[in-house]
Parts: sequence; structure tokens; C-alpha cells
Amino acid sequence: MTTLRVSEAEVMAIEAPEYTDTWHPTSHAEVITALDKAVDGHGLAIKSKNYTVAADGAKLFGTWAIDSGHSDRDWMFGFRNSTDKSMALGMTAGTNILVCANMCFSGDYIAFRKHTSGLNRSQLTWMADKAIEVTIQKSIAFDDWHQDLKSVDLTANQAKAFTFDCMNKGIFAPSKFKAFIEAATEEYKISKARDLYTYHGGVTRLWFLASTLLTL
Repeated sequence: MTTLRVSEAEVMAIEAPEYTDTWHPTSHAEVITALDKAVDGHGLAIKSKNYTVAADGAKLFGTWAIDSGHSDRDWMFGFRNSTDKSMALGMTAGTNILVCANMCFSGDYIAFRKHTSGLNRSQLTWMADKAIEVTIQKSIAFDDWHQDLKSVDLTANQAKAFTFDCMNKGIFAPSKFKAFIEAATEEYKISKARDLYTYHGGVTRLWFLASTLLTL
């Protein structure tokens, strides 16, 4: 499927077909407006928005970075919509989300709603508000978990034992040992602490670098 990166103004200008008795196509603009109001209603702000649409504009895939106001990490939220009966309206939130034009859609929280006659403005408003509420809950829990990791200091021997366990359990291959050390060293330069949070950051950096290479 051919997709295009577009601005919000371009998305908002895409019109939806007329309602039928059993099908209520919801425009992309209606979805975005409902989500904007939900974010604002919870006292939050959106730092960035990214949109991809199918070439004909019928399918929309969006990801937002939400400013938590009290964290060094943005909270991520994603959604999809269609105006051609190809897929249900979907919203996802959590610690990790995936919203792709190849129909991959995942997260700790996922809600789907078909474009039936029951999908009216009040239902859309409720769905948007619930999704943002769960985004907040999941993200706060994730932030707290990271803070807990920072409270656990690691000795050199403990770090070596963790590294052996990671390779033994397939978290990363032994062939990636050198790359992991380099990734962990970069994390240490940033945090200046030898704790479980820094170690976790090294593993995450290694995974990110590996996934980036796969997509090149």
C-alpha cells in the first residue's frame, strides 16, 4: 500500500462519505478533534504529531507525543481510522506503541470500534477520553518503574552476571556482546550512574540500533 506523510491540515481536509443506515464513516478530522479535546481536558499538551495516509486518503495512521509535564520522556499515543470500510477506528496507548501503514497496530491498551450506526459523536468523545485516560495511567506507571530501576545500584560483578543471563536467555546474542558494551557505555556517559536503569538503557539502545539497521 502506497502511503504519504502529510500535515494535519491536509488530514483535516479529507472528507468522509455520507452516512448510510448501517455505516457511519467518521472523518479523520472528527477523530483528531475528539482526541485534541480529550488531551486538553486532561490538562496535557501535545508536543508533536505525525500522520501517514494511504494515497487515496481513506486510511489514516497517527502517532502523537504528549508532554507529561513532569517527566523526561514523552507519552506516546497512536490511532488509525478509515473512511472506506477497510478497518475499524483504533486507538492505542502504553509504554510502547506501533502504528504502521502495513496494518501493524499494538500497545498496552487497544480499543477498536467499527463504523456502525452506533458510532456517533458522543461515543467517539467517550472513546477518545478513555484512550487518553489510559495513556496517562500506563505512562505514569512506566515512569515510576524507571525511577525504581534508578534506585538499584549494580556492582561490576552483578553487571557481568546480568550480561551473561541476557545472552543465555536470548535477550541479545553473544555476537552482540561488544555492541552491547558500547551501548551501555553511551548510557553511562548520559546518566553518570551505574544502576539498573543505566543497564536497561544499554539493552534498549542495543535493540534500537539493531532495529534501525534492519529498516535501512
